[in-house]
Amino acid sequence: MDNAPYHSVQHEKLPSTSSRKAEIQSWLTQKNIPCCNDQLKPELVQLVNQNKHRFPEYRIDALAKVAGHGIVRLPPYHCEFNPIEMVWSQVKGYIGANNGSFTLAGVEELLDEAIALVTLENWAHDCAHVVRLEEEAWEQHGAIESALDSIIITLGSDSSSCSDSSVSELSGTEELW
Repeated sequence: MDNAPYHSVQHEKLPSTSSRKAEIQSWLTQKNIPCCNDQLKPELVQLVNQNKHRFPEYRIDALAKVAGHGIVRLPPYHCEFNPIEMVWSQVKGYIGANNGSFTLAGVEELLDEAIALVTLENWAHDCAHVVRLEEEAWEQHGAIESALDSIIITLGSDSSSCSDSSVSELSGTEELW
């Protein structure tokens, strides 16, 4: 599932600066986050903001869980991993190529036609394409990780890869002192 706002509606509204202090304290207590009665409201809101990432519960996730399903979310800005985007592109392409009336009724009719043209084979092809893209992305991720591991420099080590005398050996350089 993508991260569209309508897919990311929180199951429980998080307290904010507009919430009463007692509501914020209650939320923190329910989540077993220690707080004191003498803390100021901005301090409590800061505690909420520091810990809210630990409790991401979305309505759609709760509905899926009740039905025995789990939700896998796409990484942000990677719609290419969502096969419905390719189907939607096919539908929009059909409407764009065949729209001669430019009326709402005409577009609705074309929409029905375009959706009817999406076959099981189209869907299977798009899903297989996404699987290939995911595999390529994982391979690239592994290559990047390997490259980064090979260029990590440890600061403060006792050994040095260049000696002090090598500076003067470089063409066009001389010692400052």
